[in-house]
Amino acid sequence: MEKYGLLGLFLSTFASSTILPIPSELVVATFVALKYNLWLILFIASLGNVLGSITTYALGYFGITKLLQKMSKHNSARVRYFRQKSAQYGSILAFFSFLPFLGDIFTLALGLAKYNIYKAIFLIALGKTLRYAVIIFGVQEASKWFL
Repeated sequence: MEKYGLLGLFLSTFASSTILPIPSELVVATFVALKYNLWLILFIASLGNVLGSITTYALGYFGITKLLQKMSKHNSARVRYFRQKSAQYGSILAFFSFLPFLGDIFTLALGLAKYNIYKAIFLIALGKTLRYAVIIFGVQEASKWFL
């Protein structure tokens, strides 16, 4: 981890917010334990995770849509329903995109529904930054108690 430093933090948080199942929380906690600047960890982890989510959004917006259209000629009503619900609850999905595993699906759904990208980015960034702040400052406080 120390070999790649903050670039490793960025890449792992980026990858964890795509379809790859990488536990970025453990990576972030490790950087806290290694005594990196907490605000820098928060900034880099949030930036990487948000950019990864935008990539997942783009997959839904551009790539998955065409695939689903080809695969679901018989299920077009389901696809319309899915898009409608994703658009209807887009703000909630965007904010809760920080949830492990489900968050990636939420972000993909936002892209598929063609939810407003600016709203999505703002709410995704808000949710993910708050999550990392809780992790970073929680780990720091916990380390005072146990170390």
